[in-house]
Amino acid sequence: MAIVVEEEQQNSGGGGLIKLFAWVVIIVVIIVAVYYVFFRRPDLVEQATPGATSTQALSKIELKPDEVINSERFQALRSYVQPIEPRGGGRTNPFLGNF
Repeated sequence: MAIVVEEEQQNSGGGGLIKLFAWVVIIVVIIVAVYYVFFRRPDLVEQATPGATSTQALSKIELKPDEVINSERFQALRSYVQPIEPRGGGRTNPFLGNF
């Protein structure tokens, strides 16, 4: 046979009021956050950046890949990166244990 001993919960007068106030503050913060994230219109910047006002000059450029590849400047470029040597692959079945 089990003996259950329950203690009476002491209800202090200010504890319930503090909990209520904390919940109200939390709910108000959530409502304000939802408003600012979903409903408020963002302030838009109306001026464009000074360098991006006209793209017509860029659209008139004619790229000729053959001239670029055969130019002296392109031929003078050197690669300073070491080539990566391929290593052997992993195990044939990676799901097997380390046995």
